[in-house]
Amino acid sequence: MGLLMGKSKILVRAFRNNAYSFACDETGTTAIEYGLIGGIVGVGLVSSLGNLLSGVDSLFIQIVSWL
Repeated sequence: MGLLMGKSKILVRAFRNNAYSFACDETGTTAIEYGLIGGIVGVGLVSSLGNLLSGVDSLFIQIVSWL
């Protein structure tokens, strides 16, 4: 029974150390931030280009009607 308790303490300590190192690891955060910024800019571009497209479409319709 004492051997099992010793192994479980080792496993708990190893888990705690791995969880702590995972929580403190900051590699890749810059890539995630750039990805989020790129996604937000992309959504803004798509929504603004949709409005621009309808404006250009109506402009060409007016030009064709004048001809």
